[in-house]
Amino acid sequence: MEELGLPDAEGKRGKLVVELRVMLWEKPDAKVTDLMRHMREGLYI
Repeated sequence: MEELGLPDAEGKRGKLVVELRVMLWEKPDAKVTDLMRHMREGLYI
């Protein structure tokens, strides 16, 4: 697997770490609540 992180002093690339934060408004509507229930197990793309 190819390393995709930033290069170090020797030019070797490290691990690429991604953090995704989903922020919802204070009172989501029924559609958003239902979607979050379905996505509880995770999203796989």
